Amino acid sequence: MEDKEFYEVIYDKIGQVLKSKGNNHPDSVQLMNRLNTLHAKNGIAQPGNTGGFVVIPPSIQIELNTIREHLEFRGDISIHYDFIKEDHWRKQLLADNIRMENTKLRMKGDDGRLFSDIEQFRMYCKYACFQIEFLLNYYFNQCYNFDFQLFKTAFDSLKSMGKIPTNYELRESKYINRVALELKLQFFLTWRHDVPNKQDALLEYMIAIKNIRNLESHRAVEKNFGASGGALSKPKLDETLSNDRDFKSVYLWLDNFVSYTRNELKSIQGNKSNNPKV
Repeated sequence: MEDKEFYEVIYDKIGQVLKSKGNNHPDSVQLMNRLNTLHAKNGIAQPGNTGGFVVIPPSIQIELNTIREHLEFRGDISIHYDFIKEDHWRKQLLADNIRMENTKLRMKGDDGRLFSDIEQFRMYCKYACFQIEFLLNYYFNQCYNFDFQLFKTAFDSLKSMGKIPTNYELRESKYINRVALELKLQFFLTWRHDVPNKQDALLEYMIAIKNIRNLESHRAVEKNFGASGGALSKPKLDETLSNDRDFKSVYLWLDNFVSYTRNELKSIQGNKSNNPKV
């Protein structure tokens, strides 16, 4: 016996596949063929006298399970990281990107429990944030030759010049990778520039994605997770994105961030030294 609500979830997921890939994509064609076969055998699901349940014979259950399995991992790579030359790092970014896209179409978690739409959205932001943080670590390690002391020298210099607010502290003492994400975002998009570079919107969206990720990964109970020890970001954008389940905006701003990082990396290629310019 199959709950009608779950049957409707399958229709919704197939609709997402059609919307994201188009009616003529092989995945879409295969799913629609399977759904049409299911309808031909059993009819379109209707509520009956079983308290909101639809009775599905065992032979039809096999077809339904096949559709479920097909829906589990159907994402396509949405961002190609061709500018990352190191093969193993590029593969990591692509893996996180495909996991991000899979999240929109997955119906259940690794524990077999059905995802809610907010869980899907938070998971999507989590994998988007993995890509953001990886790119930040990659940029700063390329810029400062994996030397934390060079990074710290640049940070301290900017702070002495008044470019970094006094409430931001560099708590890490050994590794650039372990510096708080919000601090690295501020450093990358704002502080290191001689003049304002008009990246306020990009910074706001990156921090919003980070905040949503923290709800998923860290179970943060505050509206804003003050991991950086610095000024907390405003919650309004986080809440708006979450309330709207705005996958599209998260993807578009992630793509903008990737493009910005690509351009910044081009500016340091061939110009690295033991004392890089901030």
